[in-house]
Amino acid sequence: MRKPRNESSRRVSSDAVIEAQTKRIGSGTRIEKGSVIRAREVRIGHDVVIDRDCNFTGFGGGPMDKLVIGDDSYFGKSVHAALPVLVVGDYVTVHRNTSLFGLKPCLIGHNTWVGEGSILNSHEVLRIGNAVGIGTNSYIWTHVGNGELLEGCTLLGAKPVVIEDNAWLVGGNLTINPGLTIARKSVILTGSVVTRNTQPGHCYAGVPARDITHRIRPFADTSLTDKFEMMKDFVREYVAEKKAQGIKVVSHSNGYELKGMGTITFSPRADSNRLSPDKDRICVVMRATNTKSIGRGTLFVVDTKTYTKTRSAIERDFMRFLKGYRAKFVPSNAPHVTL
Repeated sequence: MRKPRNESSRRVSSDAVIEAQTKRIGSGTRIEKGSVIRAREVRIGHDVVIDRDCNFTGFGGGPMDKLVIGDDSYFGKSVHAALPVLVVGDYVTVHRNTSLFGLKPCLIGHNTWVGEGSILNSHEVLRIGNAVGIGTNSYIWTHVGNGELLEGCTLLGAKPVVIEDNAWLVGGNLTINPGLTIARKSVILTGSVVTRNTQPGHCYAGVPARDITHRIRPFADTSLTDKFEMMKDFVREYVAEKKAQGIKVVSHSNGYELKGMGTITFSPRADSNRLSPDKDRICVVMRATNTKSIGRGTLFVVDTKTYTKTRSAIERDFMRFLKGYRAKFVPSNAPHVTL
């Protein structure tokens, strides 16, 4: 089995600048040429990539209070963040030329994807949930204020924005106005301007955005049994991909052994006695109980969309396979990003 990398495997370019009172950077992480990090507290996880010419500072250029980036996240070239606090989960992607700025904290949940050229403003707190998709050149605003008060302008204010889990801002060129909640599984179509709170699972389009769920239903009702069967199909796709890459696969009655990587098995339920202590084993289950006492293997629980994170090679490879559009699981010990 592949051995985990140690701290020496991280790579910080000699042209990068990191200024921090406390600093922790995980193994496998790369911080590329021209990037600048200024924060009193820096916690960057394992296998993070911060590409060239990124900039993480406080608003106004001084140090952030806190920068936290979870494992396996990616920041593209010339991402600029000017914030007091930025907390980012695992497997987050923020593409190039995105700007994050404001006077209050910005939180971005696990598995969230932000397209290039976007603006994430946190003049008030901006909370982005898990598995959110934000299309390219999208703008999320928590404040408005430029018209001259002396001339009677009435457009002045700042309100927090919440984007809940699994919301999707499709395509790009969207605007979310201050003070809104974009509800769970809301879908906002390309070019829309959202001026009102959305409803869970509804679809919106236009300027201003209107509910068009009667025309486009973005999510179907899926039973837990159907989800479990779908996960089995995803595993079969994954195994076929590994075979095509030359990995030898042995089929068993309830799963597969991938030579040199580990095993993937299925079970309707799991408890503390059902999962092997082998770190390089994945078990996909419909439901689970007493997961805290389960050994070193990785348990993917369909019912809760959580997994017992071990960072084994096969777990990370399977997560990358799933997370684009198939399924987005979050760590069972930290399912939500918090301050």
